[in-house]
Amino acid sequence: MKIYLQQLIEYLGWIIKFFASQKKVSLLCSMKILLLLALFLGVSLASCKSEYEERLQEAKNLQERYLLVEESNMMSPREELAEEMRDIKSEIEYLARVSGNEYMFYKELNNEQ
Repeated sequence: MKIYLQQLIEYLGWIIKFFASQKKVSLLCSMKILLLLALFLGVSLASCKSEYEERLQEAKNLQERYLLVEESNMMSPREELAEEMRDIKSEIEYLARVSGNEYMFYKELNNEQ
C-alpha cells in the first residue's frame, strides 16, 4: 500500500482538526501527540529513501560486475559468463521494478541529469 505525501499531509490535517475539537484534551497534550506523529512521518520517509538508496547502490555494484563479466566474455566467450550476464541484468531489472519508479531508477543508475 503506497501512501503519498499529499495524503499524509491530509491525514495530519484531519488529526489536527480532531484534537482541536476535543475539549478534554489539553493543548499541550495535543501538541505532544502531533509532534510524535510528525517524528513518525519523518522517520518513515527517511527510511524509505535509505531503502531506495540501498537498492540503487546494489544496482550500481551489479552494473560494475556486469561490465567486468561482459569484458571477460568478449575476450573468451563462454556460456557460463553469458548466463551470469543475464542473471545480473534480471537482478538489476528487479531492483528497478521494486524501486517504484523504474525510469528515475535507471536515470540515476546511469548518472543522467
